[in-house]
Amino acid sequence: MESWTLVIPRTPVSANVLLRYHWAQRAKLIDEWLHDLWAVANMAHVEPMQKAEVNCTVYYRTKRKRDIPNVMLALDKLVVDSLVRLGYIPDDDPAHLQWTLPVMDVDPDNPRTEVVLTPIK
Repeated sequence: MESWTLVIPRTPVSANVLLRYHWAQRAKLIDEWLHDLWAVANMAHVEPMQKAEVNCTVYYRTKRKRDIPNVMLALDKLVVDSLVRLGYIPDDDPAHLQWTLPVMDVDPDNPRTEVVLTPIK
């Protein structure tokens, strides 16, 4: 079964920051992630799927203490919602999506978010 690794050249802001943004600033950030995800998914020839497993690894510039649920909420709003809006998965409910806790690592020279999409039969 084919899976796709999508590398987004940015890291998510924390959910605390995301939720404190003015609605217009938050909408702009969400649209930027949507555009980035569309571009890398289009280049990878990702096909729509009825059910998918999503695994995220975030490589931050610094080794700072981060809260996993906080990062997961930000990834939900920035990545998973974009996958739904772009039509790669029908919905982000348990019938269409399985995902695990994100892995957080450090890469000072190349901070990024890697999203691995795997169709589930």
